[in-house]
This record gives sequence, C-alpha cells and structure tokens, in this order.
Amino acid sequence: MYLIKVLLLLSIVHEAIADSPCDANDCNNHGTCSGLKSAPQCSCFTGYSGPTCLLGNPSASGSCDASDCNYHGTCFGIKTAPQCTCYTGYSGPTCQLGNPSATGPCDANDCNNHGSCSGFKPSVTCTCFLGWQGPTCNLPAPALGTSITAPCEPSDCNSQGTCSGTKADVRCACYQGWSGDRCNIATGANGVGTGTGISGGAPCEFSDCSNRGFCSGSKSNVKCTCFLGWQGPTCSLATSAPGTSITAPCEPIDCSNQGTCSGTKADVRCSCFQGWSGDRCNIATGANGVVTGTGISGGAPCEFSDCSNRGFCSGNKPNVRCVCFQGFTGANCQSMDESAPCQFIDCNNQGFCSGTRGNVNCVCFSGWTGPRCNITISG
Repeated sequence: MYLIKVLLLLSIVHEAIADSPCDANDCNNHGTCSGLKSAPQCSCFTGYSGPTCLLGNPSASGSCDASDCNYHGTCFGIKTAPQCTCYTGYSGPTCQLGNPSATGPCDANDCNNHGSCSGFKPSVTCTCFLGWQGPTCNLPAPALGTSITAPCEPSDCNSQGTCSGTKADVRCACYQGWSGDRCNIATGANGVGTGTGISGGAPCEFSDCSNRGFCSGSKSNVKCTCFLGWQGPTCSLATSAPGTSITAPCEPIDCSNQGTCSGTKADVRCSCFQGWSGDRCNIATGANGVVTGTGISGGAPCEFSDCSNRGFCSGNKPNVRCVCFQGFTGANCQSMDESAPCQFIDCNNQGFCSGTRGNVNCVCFSGWTGPRCNITISG
C-alpha cells in the first residue's frame, strides 16, 4: 500500500511539472519557448534547428560571445544574430543601454572617472589614475615628490575646512555650508546637500590640464598632475627627455625654434622672435600682437599617433620628440623595452601601461575600461 501511495504521488508531481510553462532550457538555450514542458514549442535562434533547437547549422557564423552583448550580458545564438540576456541594469538588443545606478559590471563612473574598475556593482575595485586615491578614486592624492608624512594643508580640505593629520591621512573639519571627506560637498543652511564639487566654480576637466595630466580642484583653481614629459601649471610645456641633465643649457628647440633661449633645461627662458609669443614661443601672433594661431613652426603640431600611441609628443611634424610610456622605447616609441615590466602588456591601443614588476595595470583613455582597456563605456 505504501509503495502505491509513493507511485501515485510521483505521478501527480510529474503531471504538475509537465503542465508548467516551458522555458529556454527546454529549447537547449538556443531558442525561445512557448507552451508547456510536456509539449514545448521552440522558436530557434538563427543557426539552430530541430524540435528543441538541438541541431546547429554548420554553415552559419560562429557562436556569439560576451563581446556581442557589449560585455553587459550573456549571449546565445550566433554572431550574425546574437540573442542577449542582459545583466541587471542594462537593456537593448545588445545590452548597449545602461543604468549606472543598478547592478552589473562596473564602469569608469564607479571610480569617478579617475580610475579603471573591475568587478560588479556594488562591489567595485578601483585602480586609481595618477593624482587620485580613495576606494572610488574620489580624493586627490599628494602631488609627485610630496612626502606622505608631511602635514596636510587647507587645500587638502578644499580650502573649506581646517585640516589635521598628514598628506597620507587627511582629516577635515568642514566650515559651515560644506561637508564630505574633503569638504567638497556644498550644503544648505539646514544641512541638506545643494550641490557637489569644489568651491570657486564647476569641477575641473581633463582639458584644463591640456589633456596632458589629471586635474583636481575647480575651474577657477585647477591643480594639474602632469603626465611624464609635460610640466607647467596646466601641463602645457614639454619637459626634457629622460636622461637629459636638468642643469644642462637650454636649446633653441626649448623655445620652439622661434626665439633665443637662456637658462637651463629646468629653467627655460625664451626671448621670442617677431610674430611669436608664449612661455615657449609657441603662440603665433600677427603684426599687431593679436594671436593668429598656436603650434610650433615647421609644420603641423605633432599628434599622439606620431609616437605610435605609446608616448606623449612635443614639437611639430616632422621634428617630433617623443617621451615614451614605460615599456616602450625608440625615437617614435615604436619598440618594446625588453627590460621593462610592461613589455608584454597589451592595452588594446585604448590606454597605456603603468606599474612595476608584479603590479602592472592599464590606464585607459576616456570611453574605455576593463583590465586591458577592451570594454567600451556606453554613453
């Protein structure tokens, strides 16, 4: 009698399962399903066939992968007709539309656009760009050459509070109307946030440092941390090439070949020829002194590609000077430096490699993220 009851119960369970709606598993994840599990009706993705989409079409293109869903979802089907199941927070035929506040793979916004990220929201790991620190790269780091044991300064608290501690451990007591770890959040009289940023105007942008360094502060009070090969308040001046003595006399090229030079490589002083002005005689002016253009004589200003996308350039075409990123060498940074830690690191031509042996990372250009700068950031 007991065995009969068990068999009867199993029969009831089986019938209940058979009468439940089918799903993608009943079509081998190669199609969509309608009907019941006992009689699934499969509509197969392109490249698959059969009652349950079990058969592949060898003449179709290869199977799709995560890249066909913009790395924001899983893909079924083939490359010519990808079927994407998007992660939470993303939508669209290829998961190209994102909600930055939702879960899913992280992006540059999660690191305040001041670093590259890995992991999934909300558990994000940020690798901060030079000049930034903090769990989400939201805090300016001490400038290069600054002792991390040196006392902090009012500017470390956005000049909107008093500071205690060191450069490595800044502690801010904010003035009325300001809050945040670095007193960078404006609040109303009732303590409610009225805006974010740094006093004195809108937050600075990459262009405020001539696209040659990272910025902190506001539009009216920009602080630039320049990339290798550039210097000056806004990173607009080329530095001497690596290996050049900073006490060596300056050369005409330090004044863009448009003026006479006095001083050293570390302290260049230019007396510009007629028709040129600027700290390095790199601004063309008309007869009345009005600026008519910028650049360096002898041809069009150099471009990133003139240094093989592997270094920063100064000068004009064809007289280009390259300051190569770590891991590259040569007049145009065209060769790998086999003694450098970045020699085997590929950043997809969408970033550059930085670090030391055992701790090498790709620093991605705007619009790209991922360990090797191989993931586009959807706008």
